[in-house]
Amino acid sequence: MEADPVTPPRADVVRLLPSHVSSENPMHLVQILLPTADNDGLPFLTERFETLRSELTDRFGGVTVFAQGPAEGFWKGDDGTDRDQIVIFEVMAEEVDGGWWSALRERLEREFRQDEIVIRVQVILRL
Repeated sequence: MEADPVTPPRADVVRLLPSHVSSENPMHLVQILLPTADNDGLPFLTERFETLRSELTDRFGGVTVFAQGPAEGFWKGDDGTDRDQIVIFEVMAEEVDGGWWSALRERLEREFRQDEIVIRVQVILRL
């Protein structure tokens, strides 16, 4: 009986586990950093965050939202140091679909009226 041919991975789906790390269950922790207010200081509606929470839960089976004590982000702007209060959404995924995450980032940048929304990924090992 012949073995099934192995389907090569899609170019936009990657597994970021370094070659020196061996694990049967490598995972990726994806974090989305979102501002709590617009550039004029007006808070975003709670529904905006709830929609994203539902979307991520449906797609990944769960999400963690760090929103109780918003973190602060600082960066150099044209007029000195700028600051945002942020919430962080986290999901764990076996693979990272770069196309899907890029589209989500672009959508969030439009919805939150931001020049850039940071979405970052880390390789993790579930113990």
